[in-house]
Amino acid sequence: MSKGRLEAFSDCVFSIVATLLILDVHLPTGAGIAAASLRGLLPKVGVFLLSFVMVGMYWVAHHNMLHFLRQVDRNLLYLNLLLLLCVVFIPFPTSLHRQVPPGLER
Repeated sequence: MSKGRLEAFSDCVFSIVATLLILDVHLPTGAGIAAASLRGLLPKVGVFLLSFVMVGMYWVAHHNMLHFLRQVDRNLLYLNLLLLLCVVFIPFPTSLHRQVPPGLER
């Protein structure tokens, strides 16, 4: 397998993960675009930004790592899949911020 195919696959996974992060940010049902409604989105937007920066840092590090590779073997493919497994998990804890147990909300 060529290094280009590994890069293309990994870039696709990173872009899908970045897209999944934003899906949790939306206005509550029936809420207009008022300052109070937008203020209520700040925690979701903050969590999205933090998660997006984390995914971006992983992507840059991955890009830098692949820059130094000359060839790809099966072991590297499996290690890359393990790294991507960790990256695709990021949207899950990102979505947990909205599921606060009763009694713990502010």
